[in-house]
Formats: sequence, structure tokens, C-alpha cells
Amino acid sequence: MAETEAGEGRNKQAAVLPVAGRRNVLVTSALLYVDNVPHLGNLVGCVLSADAYARYCRPRRRVRHGHREVYRWFDHFVAAADGDLPGHIPEVALSERTIQQLYCSSCQRFLAGRLVVGSCPTEGCGYDQCEKCGELLNSIGLRFEPNDCYNKIGVLRLVMFPSTLLGTGENWTLLKTISVTEYLNYESGKFSKANGIDVFGNDAKDTNIPPEVWRYYLLANRPEASDTQFTWTDLHAKLNKLVNKFGNFINRVLSFIAKPEGTGYGSIIPPATNAESHPQSQAISETVGKLVDQYIDAMDKVKLKQGLKIAIAICSEGNGSQFWKLYKQDPPGCATVMKTSVGLVYLLACLLEPFMPSSSKQVLQQLNLCLEEHLSFYDEKGERDKAKRPWDLIPSGHKIGKLAPLFKGLDDSTVKGFKEKLAVS
Repeated sequence: MAETEAGEGRNKQAAVLPVAGRRNVLVTSALLYVDNVPHLGNLVGCVLSADAYARYCRPRRRVRHGHREVYRWFDHFVAAADGDLPGHIPEVALSERTIQQLYCSSCQRFLAGRLVVGSCPTEGCGYDQCEKCGELLNSIGLRFEPNDCYNKIGVLRLVMFPSTLLGTGENWTLLKTISVTEYLNYESGKFSKANGIDVFGNDAKDTNIPPEVWRYYLLANRPEASDTQFTWTDLHAKLNKLVNKFGNFINRVLSFIAKPEGTGYGSIIPPATNAESHPQSQAISETVGKLVDQYIDAMDKVKLKQGLKIAIAICSEGNGSQFWKLYKQDPPGCATVMKTSVGLVYLLACLLEPFMPSSSKQVLQQLNLCLEEHLSFYDEKGERDKAKRPWDLIPSGHKIGKLAPLFKGLDDSTVKGFKEKLAVS
């Protein structure tokens, strides 16, 4: 994933140009081969990471046709119609060369590297980029294993894109930030299509586990500094954490407000009197303000895993309130705490939108708020200060919408079934 700060753009074809005086960012990602379904390691290392950061910067996305079915389900992008992307491809400085390729007499065609499987000349290694020694190989240099034909994903070289830009001799905006990941391993082994060690996007879809859960898990487990490991047990544990922290917090706050008057607020946001001096709302404000600062710092540095962890931590700041006791013992104080808490619900929906966009949309719907307008912490809009006054984020008298659970947990037998079905052979 790469980020550039926009400089002087090029406008030969009604291009989208940088806006003067604002922070302009172009986010790109490695492109996957279109002839196979991406597995979870591909997704977290390429399009999912880029999508999360792009949503943090500006929630508008497009995608080409190639992996649309998986991407649509995975909620990476807003799918574009064929031909919706710019048709102009600039001429660049490229060179031609003749290479040797293997030829299949049955198919009567030369074989691309992804159609050939073999072993690295180094003992115990293998494939087009050796997963053990890291050596880049071509099909001519492999030791062959007869009668096997696999689709494989090669390595997209990070140097090629900036080199191509430089090769044109024109004033293109160059890369500012490159965010790379290590390997996401699978149950103690590397994801490998050639070796049959993988969970493909269609496998994930067939589990009927919501795409938001997969997004959350992969980004919470993003291999930013070192290899991380996907296990079904860990997915189960992290889903339970998501349900208990985020899902339950949203449900506790909104369901209490939705209770009839006399036991709640009849779905109407109550007023917050003296919120600035109320000890509980002030404590929440101080802690959440620091967490939001940390979130912005992490996200600006493309530390997505850390940003997600910080956002989830905000749930803990509101989960300790015992609303029912306050409602009976201190009605004005309870109203202040509830208005502060519902502000946190809204804040969380905004902070988590890059990671779980559909869940964020559900929360905004339950709050009965416009889906297109929410806090954005990337640009210069002063939203950081608003986050430190959560009791002011939603006005008193606002009526919330219809409530529904955000997530459903998994039982042990279901997780065991997935593990057995997709076991490493």
C-alpha cells in the first residue's frame, strides 16, 4: 500500500486534481492476479489494508471487475461498473526483452510462471518467490514436478511503480509512504495456494460469518511488524471480544434510552446539564480525548492494527456505567451520563468506519442519523476537539431509530467444524 502527497497534478483528461490548501492523498495497493480467488493473506496484505486507510482519509472507493464478487461481499469498495475507471493510460518508459518460457505441447501455448509448479534450486525451497529463502525465480530455473498445474500469486515489486513514474521524465507526485506487511500464517503454516494451505475469499464467504467480522479479525491481526497467525480458535476469541466490548456497549446504551419513560427515556436523547463539571462525564472526556489523539496518530502513520485497538478501547470507558442505578438515585446525573454515552456510540461508529463500514452504517441507522455525515479525523475540520465533548455530539431531543444486535457469537462446535472442513492437508 502506498500513499502520496499530491503535488502538481496532470490534467490531459478531466482528471481528479488536488484541491489547493487541503491535504490530498492518493492511496494505491498491490493488484492481485485476476485469474484466481484471493485468500485471506492476499486480502489483508493488499486491498483490505489500502481500503481501511482510504476510508479513514475519505470514504469513497472504486474497484475494477476482477475480484468483484469477493470484494462486494467483503465490503472492500463500492463496486464500479465496467469501464467506470479512467480509460486513459499514460505512455511510460518501458523496455521490451525476449525471455525463455516453458511450452505446453498439449495446450499449444507458452506457460506463464503462475501455471508452472516446481522447486527452488536451493534444497527445500520452492515456487516463483521462494517462501523459505526469498529468492525470486522464473519457471526456467525451477526443478520440475511433472503433471501438476497450479495458479500462484507472484510478488508485485514496490520499486516498479515509482520507477515507472520517474521513467516518464514528467512531474508526477512520488511516493511518500509505503506500508507493507509480513506474512499472515495459517494454523502454523504459511498461506500457499500451491501447497493447498489457505482460506480463500469464497471459503470465508461460505462460512456465513459476516464480512465485518472477517475485516475486524484480519485488521486486528494485521502482520505489521512481524508474521502473525490465523487460527480458528483465535478468530473465535476475537469475535467474542468484539461482541462483548463493542456490540454489548452499543446495545446497553441504546436499549436503555429506548426503554419507556419511567424506566428509560422513550427513545429520546436526554439533556446533559453541567456535563463539563460532572465527574463521570469529565473523566470520560479526558480519557477518550487522549485515545482519539492516539488513534489519529496511529492512523496517520498507517498503523491500522494499533488504530483499531485504540478505537475498541474506547468501549471500556462507557461500559462501566450502571445506568439503572443512576436513573433511580441521580436522574439529572444519569441523563448527563446517558447523553455522554450515546455520544461515545456515535464517536465509535465514526472511528470504526474504516475497519467495519457496514457495522458503522448500522449504528448510524440505529441512532437515526444521516449515513453520509459523520466525523472525519483525517482532514482539518476540528473534529478532534468535538470528540473531547461527546455529550455535544448528538442534540437533546433527538429520537433514535430501531435497534438490532450488531453481531452474533459462534459456538465451539461451529468453529471446530470450520477448522476440520478447511484443515491443512
